[in-house]
Amino acid sequence: VEHSFRKAGVEGPTPSIGFGQRVISPAGNCVMVADYIRKNFYWCIFWGFVLQCVGGSVTAMSHSLLLTVLGWSAYLVGTALLLIGFGFYVRSKGRSPAWCLLALLSLAGWLILILLRDKSLSALNQKNLE
Repeated sequence: VEHSFRKAGVEGPTPSIGFGQRVISPAGNCVMVADYIRKNFYWCIFWGFVLQCVGGSVTAMSHSLLLTVLGWSAYLVGTALLLIGFGFYVRSKGRSPAWCLLALLSLAGWLILILLRDKSLSALNQKNLE
């Protein structure tokens, strides 16, 4: 902990941290956002899908350059959110986050990701049987 405070440029004594206490670091907001996404990954998937639909619709119906750029931007942000959401989803199933790339295969990829067997539970069950 001391090293991370010095690396971030915070001067003074290093705060003592007990077990179970929350650490507020200079990058605390980033940690809170990442923790929120990790616990609520399904919202990333939902909003990613919505942004992809809106971005694709706007791009298909637009005749101006501005709307085309906005549509493609929404589509790319939606794709990124979708990949982040599915990345946390497959990680919660005990798999590599690289499996989230299957989400790019549209509904077929989504079905494969949803039907993946949960490796974290099977590893836990094997430990309990021993």
